[in-house]
Amino acid sequence: MTGITDFVATGAMSQATVEKYGALVPRELSLLWTDYGVGTFRDGYLRVINPDDWMQLVRDTHRGFNPLIPIMTTAMGDIIGWDGELLLLLDYRHGLVRTLFSENYFLRNLDEPGFMEEELFRAPYPEARERYGVPGPGQCFGYVPILAAGGPEKTENLQILDMHPHIEVITTFTGPLDRFVSY
Repeated sequence: MTGITDFVATGAMSQATVEKYGALVPRELSLLWTDYGVGTFRDGYLRVINPDDWMQLVRDTHRGFNPLIPIMTTAMGDIIGWDGELLLLLDYRHGLVRTLFSENYFLRNLDEPGFMEEELFRAPYPEARERYGVPGPGQCFGYVPILAAGGPEKTENLQILDMHPHIEVITTFTGPLDRFVSY
């Protein structure tokens, strides 16, 4: 696994949670929970999360082939999770489910130039972070109005929002995510 040198812990992952989900995800992903806990890295863009805090939201807002175990969120309101076969990015702002391939590919390529922009759609996070600061745990940048309602995809339309309600608003408007985009 790629060493994460900029991890900022915001909490510990309980042993009960690790035992509950550790055998259901690849070892490399469960090591995020045991070696790092809950927290952020890559300038606050990626957040390792407790799956129990996000499982019901994912069940309510995503219609995949397999149940998804949430592992991370992004500061742009996405959820990254394991569906038993692949690592998926639930891209709520664009209404898409994107394949991130295997956990090894994902973790190995986090340090590659362009990976965060091309695979994790990080833009416009750096500009928004400079302008508004880093969203806290459970928060994200969200477009107001949401893109699905015709809101423009511009940094000036971003606000720091509570992520759960933001995703619920998007999927109330659009319906659950079920459009897969594969690379």
